[in-house]
Amino acid sequence: MRASPCSRGIHNAAIKPSTKVFQPRGFSQADHPDCDEAVVSAGTVVPTQLAWDVHSGLQSAGFDARLYDGDSCPALGATTSIQGAWTCSIGADFLHVEASKLICEDTACRSVFSDTVAGALW
Repeated sequence: MRASPCSRGIHNAAIKPSTKVFQPRGFSQADHPDCDEAVVSAGTVVPTQLAWDVHSGLQSAGFDARLYDGDSCPALGATTSIQGAWTCSIGADFLHVEASKLICEDTACRSVFSDTVAGALW
């Protein structure tokens, strides 16, 4: 995956070590049947504290969430994210969260999901 020089430059200029970068995505459980309702990743094999916190929060809110650990749902782990790699390389927090289509399409569910993730980011 290659980012354009412009988007790479903007990202690099905007991110500092104290920054938390959130990359939301959606997926179809039909394409990833073993990935539960959500996958939380730091873009690395070893989860960060932020990824753990979001994962725990989602589980506490009643979601079937997986924490990417190198094995669980590898296609959704964001390990090839250019933004994630840059963010991690300078010591900033990168959080990649994949929400299932069911979460994304249900207004009430999406609201609880969003509030839970946002709560862990602040």
